[in-house]
Amino acid sequence: MTSPSNHKNAKGRLPSVVRTLPTGSPRSRRPHALRFLGLPSPLLLALPLAFALVAYARVLGGGFVFDDHVSALSLPVRNLATQARSLLPALLRGGRPVVDLSFALNYAAGGNDGWGFHAVNIAIHLATVLLVFAFTVRAFEMAGVSRACGLALAIAGVFVLHPLQSQAVSYVSQRAESLASAFYLTVLLLLLAAERAASTRRRWLFWAGAYCTFLFGLGTKQILVTVPLAYLLLTIAVPERRQAAARISWPRRLAVLAPFVATAGWYIHSLFVSIKGLRHVGAAVPGMTSWTYFLTQWKVLLIYLRLVFWPSGQCLDWRYPVTTHLDASTILAGVALAAIGGGALALHWRFRGEAGEDAAAARISGFGVLWFFLLLAPTSSFVPIVDVLVEHRVYLASWGILAAALMIVGRALARLRDERRRIVAFSLLGVLWCTLAVCLHSRNRVWQDPVALWTDVATKAPENARGRVLLAAAYQDRGNLERAIAEYMVALLVAGNRDIDQEVQARLGLGSSLVDLGRIDDGIAVIEGGLAHAPADPLILAGLSEAWWHRGDRAKAESFAERALAARPDLGNALLVLGAARTARGDLDGAVEALARAVRANPDGAISRLNLAGVYAQLGRTAEACTAWRDVLHLQAALPEDRARASREASGRGCPGL
Repeated sequence: MTSPSNHKNAKGRLPSVVRTLPTGSPRSRRPHALRFLGLPSPLLLALPLAFALVAYARVLGGGFVFDDHVSALSLPVRNLATQARSLLPALLRGGRPVVDLSFALNYAAGGNDGWGFHAVNIAIHLATVLLVFAFTVRAFEMAGVSRACGLALAIAGVFVLHPLQSQAVSYVSQRAESLASAFYLTVLLLLLAAERAASTRRRWLFWAGAYCTFLFGLGTKQILVTVPLAYLLLTIAVPERRQAAARISWPRRLAVLAPFVATAGWYIHSLFVSIKGLRHVGAAVPGMTSWTYFLTQWKVLLIYLRLVFWPSGQCLDWRYPVTTHLDASTILAGVALAAIGGGALALHWRFRGEAGEDAAAARISGFGVLWFFLLLAPTSSFVPIVDVLVEHRVYLASWGILAAALMIVGRALARLRDERRRIVAFSLLGVLWCTLAVCLHSRNRVWQDPVALWTDVATKAPENARGRVLLAAAYQDRGNLERAIAEYMVALLVAGNRDIDQEVQARLGLGSSLVDLGRIDDGIAVIEGGLAHAPADPLILAGLSEAWWHRGDRAKAESFAERALAARPDLGNALLVLGAARTARGDLDGAVEALARAVRANPDGAISRLNLAGVYAQLGRTAEACTAWRDVLHLQAALPEDRARASREASGRGCPGL
């Protein structure tokens, strides 16, 4: 009987079972797959993660901008109990209940302090990068790439540091993009893990986990509807070459995907029902049809590609023009996209059955390009969206282009000798990471301050009236009224008669700035000019109510406030004017009703609470007055002078517990 220690046969050769061990097996690959430049490559991922943490740290004090106030800080979203109760029923209604719940948790933990919101966004981004690394390793191993871990490290490092990702991370509202991407990758990893599972029980556990993750992912953003197609694309473009792949047949794979496809179909139906009649998305978007939006996206997709390779000229609010007909530039863009997509398909067809590193690189490159187009399909196809070009949409889609580009570079470096390849690869990767880190840190400068952000938009998109209005509003919030007035006047010129909504916003801002400067008659005249375009606009009516109150005409102020509230009962500034007008004419009970509504409309507002406390005091309702003053002292957004007034009034009334 042969001794276990005797591994060689009589001729001194290794037994045939050892000599025929596949070179692509885990045992033979591990020393190469886990080493990059002589170091454990997963540990090297800590370096770009640290660079990213430093680059994003400068936005922690950036606060909220643009849509944050109507998404992350809206009253319904801030109610944690309501969000938790409505999560499961709302998952398939086409909304974003998971994102809203995350905002509610943020608010419950730290109020409206922007630091916590930004910290969570950064944490989600870093977690997504780890999933990008794991998914890249898995996909590359499926394709037959021998140094999958080293290449995955390079791709994940570029992904985490790329300046194009900054909008999805530094802009609080766009947490939806990075969170959806994390769910997306988790679903794919679980589906792929099920294919390798040795036991039926583990396989079903992975499939169940993937489906539950898919459901929650649908509650973040609509890109999750493409997961079944992405999974099929992956298994077709880079089919598993290990023996474990034989455990999953195509009929079973399609059967597993059936509930995913059915759920995605129901979600799409619910989404179209929910957007019916909206002016910012769907068929009712002004000045856009499905066809013109589709034509516009031909050029937009090329801009996205350019930004992946050269992220110069980034802008929060592009306001890219809509293509209305097939001109020469649009046709050229369509031809370019067809060539890129056709090239990806040709790569798959040419190398679909071949072995070797070059064939694996070709399959991955083709898959990466198709991945890019697939993930952008929900927002870059036929469903009109008022903002036709937005950088955060490229967040996860960019992985495909990065994978294809770095795979090609990797194959070029593979022609070099081992030592030289390591030196060149280390040098190129180090320079690339450092360059991207510097660019990312520089780009995040604009997210530190609203004035810097909207100055950047106004510089890069000077014909963007919305950007001009928001730049003026940023100056107005800062108290620089002279500069705000100048910018509002520029916004009026840019808007002209082409953008009525922004002209109205510019008139409201300009009028209120003039009133604050004491030029009340000029302010009233400017705001009244908006009535020509929108005679029943509640914002204009509320603005006039404030202006006439400052003018001293209480009757007109109350009349305009009531007209504004008839259209929108939750307008805080109109409720404040109404409460003040009722107080002035002795209707204290009516004043309490109006000011209590103003507090509910804006719980962070100190003025409405102070005025309400004053009316309570006049009515002799001291306990309620003390409660209102005490609330002002606990408001994070209250100004020092508001807190001082609340403290003084409460002390004068002998309020306990101060």
